[in-house]
Formats: sequence, C-alpha cells, structure tokens
Amino acid sequence: MDKIEHAYEKETHGHVWKKNDYDGGVDIFGFEIGRHNGPVCVVCGYGFCHHCQDVPSIDCPSEPGEGTKPDYDDDNVLPDGFDGLLKSLLIDKGGE
Repeated sequence: MDKIEHAYEKETHGHVWKKNDYDGGVDIFGFEIGRHNGPVCVVCGYGFCHHCQDVPSIDCPSEPGEGTKPDYDDDNVLPDGFDGLLKSLLIDKGGE
C-alpha cells in the first residue's frame, strides 16, 4: 500500500515536522489539544490540527538548526506558542 502524502508535507512553509518512531513519517500527534491533533515543528514549536486545516497558516520563523527545540517528552512543558494560545483562549472565554 502506498503512503498517503498530506498537503502539509508538500507545503511545509519552512516547518520541519516531528517524525514518529513507527515508520519515520510525520507524527500527527505531535500537536495535541483536546480532540485536535496534527504535526508540530521541531524548529519553532508551531503546530496545528490537521483535521481543521490542510496546511500551516504561518511560515516557520527560523531556519533548521536555529532557535530552540521544544521538549515534548516532558508532559509539564508546552511550547511557548501553545501556552500563549491556551491563555488567549481562556481569556476570551472569561477564564484565567
């Protein structure tokens, strides 16, 4: 069976997607919030839900090897971009 290539694999916008340990393909659970999941960039930490959109909405601000790589093995640490997103969502809903 041929591997299915998703739009975000062709149109990366400069992002380098985290790979899975199973077959070396894009880890579609690298970004995961609630029922939303998709790829996450190992360079800048940007991730998006591949069910909600086909390609990333922003370009990667760094070149591979620059910037910091988020530590996805620590369950208590979220990449800065996710933390800011979560805080903004909570503020929009009246929470803190």
